[in-house]
Amino acid sequence: MFILNNLMYLLDKLLFLYMIAIVLNALMTFLPGATYSKFGQFISKIVYPFESLFKFAVVGMVDFSPVIAIVIIQIARMLLNYFQMMIQ
Repeated sequence: MFILNNLMYLLDKLLFLYMIAIVLNALMTFLPGATYSKFGQFISKIVYPFESLFKFAVVGMVDFSPVIAIVIIQIARMLLNYFQMMIQ
């Protein structure tokens, strides 16, 4: 039980870090040249596979896929926390 709780805690923290990576990737689009830096390319490689699932959410020139990705991850975190409370 202790190991399962620790794994769920670790997964929750990894999902939170992934949400931060999505936010950083979205913010870097506003800074000229930031997406072409080594850090920007690294973040894009991590975020793009998941974010590309939501590319249907482009309205004009505004891309809402980061927002949808963050909402989906937050729902997953809430479910994970719910299951963690259930097994205690």
